[in-house]
Amino acid sequence: MFRYNERRRDCSGSFVSQQSFFNIRKVHIKSGFWMGIKSMMLKTAGQNVPEVLAILEVLLKKERIGLLLQCHNIKKEFGIHEVLKSVSLDLEEGECVGLVGKNGAGKTTLANILYGELKPEGGEIIWHRKDVRIGYLRQSVYYTSDVLHDFHSGQEDPAQIQEFLHAAGELGTEKVSRWEEERFANLSGGERTKLALAQIWSAQPDLLILDEPTNHLDFQGVEWLVGELAGYPGTILVISHDRYFLDQTVNRILEVEDGVLCEYHGNYSFYRKEKRKRQEDQMHAYEVQEKRKEKLDSEIRQLRQWSGKAHRDSTKKGAKSGNKFGTKEFYRVKAKKMDRQVKSRTKRLEKLRTEGISKPKEEFQVSFALNDAQKHGKRVMEASNIQKRFGDRVLFRKSSFTLLRGEKVGLFGPNGCGKTTLVKAIIGQEPIEGTLFVSSSVSIGYMSQDVLDLESSKTAIDLFPAPNRREQGKIRTMLANLGFDGEMLREPLKSLSLGERTRLKLAALVLGGDDLLILDEPTNHL
Repeated sequence: MFRYNERRRDCSGSFVSQQSFFNIRKVHIKSGFWMGIKSMMLKTAGQNVPEVLAILEVLLKKERIGLLLQCHNIKKEFGIHEVLKSVSLDLEEGECVGLVGKNGAGKTTLANILYGELKPEGGEIIWHRKDVRIGYLRQSVYYTSDVLHDFHSGQEDPAQIQEFLHAAGELGTEKVSRWEEERFANLSGGERTKLALAQIWSAQPDLLILDEPTNHLDFQGVEWLVGELAGYPGTILVISHDRYFLDQTVNRILEVEDGVLCEYHGNYSFYRKEKRKRQEDQMHAYEVQEKRKEKLDSEIRQLRQWSGKAHRDSTKKGAKSGNKFGTKEFYRVKAKKMDRQVKSRTKRLEKLRTEGISKPKEEFQVSFALNDAQKHGKRVMEASNIQKRFGDRVLFRKSSFTLLRGEKVGLFGPNGCGKTTLVKAIIGQEPIEGTLFVSSSVSIGYMSQDVLDLESSKTAIDLFPAPNRREQGKIRTMLANLGFDGEMLREPLKSLSLGERTRLKLAALVLGGDDLLILDEPTNHL
């Protein structure tokens, strides 16, 4: 690995110093930088530089990486809501790029535009290759049992079928070819994601778009995906909130913020550090600018006072001399000079106000607190020799456990082992064999992994009926702390992103004040 310092312009328009890292295995260097990099490395590095340069030159000749696509000033609106204001980006062949941003920033919208499913209101997409094959892994809620069954039954290419079965097996979903329709009807969220991923992977597309690929995936699935992405020959665009996954897979981060893109050369950890540094640099530049504006404003006020006095003095002296030989104009020279200085400083001040550095926007911090549960008995739940099966398929058997008040317990296991089924049995939605005791004095708050169970025609505020103004204010404050402003509260749920809907479910759980909280994949989409 080697690095160099590059001066580049950040989103605010000011210049910052950025460290860019280049991996010797895949070198993403514009040809115009090559001689400069050579010269700088020879000056700063040690005796091994010629050997490194030789390796790089061989790789550049062997694997000339070019642009796959360019986007210029992409714009997209939904009603009065402008999601993408002016998005521009380049994707090079063979690179793996992470697309990040807060919930509702427009990441999935941009992916749908690249895929061709949505048309932008403005801008253009330039493809540098013909007939680019795109594979698009959507968020898991898209893949119903019928969609996945159609995927499986609709395949005709023997080689692709074999690749699909191999990928599915590596991911942990074995013997898919023997599954009956009933098995597809009872897939877990992780199994649906794995089958969709295996289907798309088997086609080996030129551009692979992965939208939240680690949602629902177990450890085996994530490990497989990390390993396979490292050797994937095509271009990859990953939309994710999983910082650990992004650290292991991407070499460039694109952040969607306020409808525009900011670029960071590095993984997720580098992006967080670099973004913090840019904000600090911008804040420093902003503070220097504000002091300059105050100084200019003070100088303008002082010059105007002096100019006014000079004009009055010239009038008095001119009148006293009877305006002979242009006496008044002679004394007005000084006043006019001050007028020009006022005009010059006023222009500079107006330019700073209209074109100057803006104050960096503080990163929003989610804030909420759970209510204290009422104290009842010590034993909350107890299971004795419970078991569950679907036909000949046994999920779990001879299982016993006890849950005491105040404990925080994690339920862990591979996709499809029965975690959600056990949760549904606890809340009374699924029958189970054996003895499962849940204290009758305990109220249960359940946050399911299904974000589509909210009524899409309702607005966010409709989900939280309040008996009085005081409670309504409390609810609005809590929703504001979770990132919902007044405009978002009036929008129908169908217009919100999956992450925003997940936050609403979290809000309902916070307001519930229950004794036992059950969270099924709570970080999905967040």
